[in-house]
Amino acid sequence: MRAALKGLYSKYDAAYIKNPILMAGATMGAKASFCDIIAQRYEDPNCPVDWSRCGKFTFFCVAYVGSFQHLLFNKLYPRLFPGTGALQAAKCALFDNFVHSPCLYLPTYYTYRSFTSHGSLTDGLTQYRREGYDVLKACWGIWVPSQFINFYLVPPNFRILFIAGMGSVWEIVLSYMAPMKHTGPLTDPHTPEGFEEDDSERTVRRRVSERELAEEKAREEENKTAVAAAISAAPTAAPAPAVAATATVTAK
Repeated sequence: MRAALKGLYSKYDAAYIKNPILMAGATMGAKASFCDIIAQRYEDPNCPVDWSRCGKFTFFCVAYVGSFQHLLFNKLYPRLFPGTGALQAAKCALFDNFVHSPCLYLPTYYTYRSFTSHGSLTDGLTQYRREGYDVLKACWGIWVPSQFINFYLVPPNFRILFIAGMGSVWEIVLSYMAPMKHTGPLTDPHTPEGFEEDDSERTVRRRVSERELAEEKAREEENKTAVAAAISAAPTAAPAPAVAATATVTAK
């Protein structure tokens, strides 16, 4: 077992050295969709998986959380905070959580989410101002200690893999608290009040599906009622020809 793990370690390290950005993106993308599916199941176990939401979340994690953060962690931070040891790791962790996350990471996430869901960049920033602090508190609870460990103990080529492991918890939290959902105007064609502004695409589809199912059942009931009424009315109309026939025979 130890030899197998050592072999996997060596292969991953060699692949990362050869294609660091590609490997960073692939590492994050490999698990992002899985995390989003778990979040969707937790949110509503009875609703089908929203593959559009899952794809958008996965792309963001590949492009930003994996590839871009490789450059951030392994190229920029060593220049901003040179040296090694606990103090350097603490500086990186604090800067990442209290500067990078609130000023770049989450604003990018919210604007990307809005733009890919038919909203505007302004809509995304408005959503971020509305709910971003709650998301940040969850972020800090997970990532302040995790990033200290990451910058202090983890070799550079394995930092994205480390946050991929720790990020499994975070991405479920992020996808649940701020899913890739519609932030533009939504109107329900069947009700004048319309959908709520922050209804997710998944919620919209579920509500429409439930309504269509209810309408189909109502039509089936109407058809059954009409057939039953026709059957019950048929015997009362039948005797009329018989009476006419009797009258004819009597006349003869």
